[in-house]
Amino acid sequence: MTAITNLAYEVRVPRWRSIRLPADRRARAGIFILLVLVLLAAAAPVLAGDPVAQDAPARLLAPSWEHPFGTDELRRDLFARTLFGLRTSLGIGLVAVICGASAGATLGFWAGYGPGWLDALAMRLIDAWLAFPGMLAAIAVLTVVGPGMLGVGAALALFNVPSFARLARAQALTQKNKDYVQSARALGAGPGRVVVRHIAVNALPPLLTQLALALSASILIAAALSFLGLGERPPEPSLGGLINASRQHMREAWWYMAFPSAVLGMLMLALTLLADAFGDPPSAGYRPGRRRR
Repeated sequence: MTAITNLAYEVRVPRWRSIRLPADRRARAGIFILLVLVLLAAAAPVLAGDPVAQDAPARLLAPSWEHPFGTDELRRDLFARTLFGLRTSLGIGLVAVICGASAGATLGFWAGYGPGWLDALAMRLIDAWLAFPGMLAAIAVLTVVGPGMLGVGAALALFNVPSFARLARAQALTQKNKDYVQSARALGAGPGRVVVRHIAVNALPPLLTQLALALSASILIAAALSFLGLGERPPEPSLGGLINASRQHMREAWWYMAFPSAVLGMLMLALTLLADAFGDPPSAGYRPGRRRR
């Protein structure tokens, strides 16, 4: 009984302190790049002004002090449009991934911890879900709800559910037979408490890795959908829309495509570095603490 009590006490030790990014250059570079991009996106109205204002003296101006990224074919400042496009991409990607991850992780945890019939039913549903390619499924959703960032967000949220569900199920199957889970059940903890307080928190490191990867993929898919004309509607800017509009002016205005593409590439690089950092074995995992007296 004493051993069970000790194990139950150990799982009450805060686990957030055990989830740390590795102190290496990848993690620092990823955090720095992402922080700079987030700050630029948040301060876009102050730094850049109106992204749809046609106040430049001429069309397709080269980069200058007045217009750091140049201007587009309608005399709009590309610096403002790029920052607002970054803001849109970050916002829609983050909301979609959080919604998809919450739904998928909840389904996966209960499928892995619950009875066998629930696991079989949920996994057959996820397998059928995964049979549809992500981009085609997103286009199908947008065909139903219509183009726009709301439809893109819904499509991306649905796209992220299966991967988080499978990962959460695998973690639940691994954790539910551990000693601390068995001791919590022996002390009378209900299924909800066991899943939320013990299994879910110990499955955070791989879920955080998947979260960074999913955010990167979602932002890239959102840019691709905007490139196809299914994302943000003109004149509102988006990174994919800017890259698409720049194709007709590649020879006369190289900066038109270069700067939005560079911002999108830096965002992908930062998220990839963070995913690698979260996935580094020494960075994650729960280390049971000692009982305090």
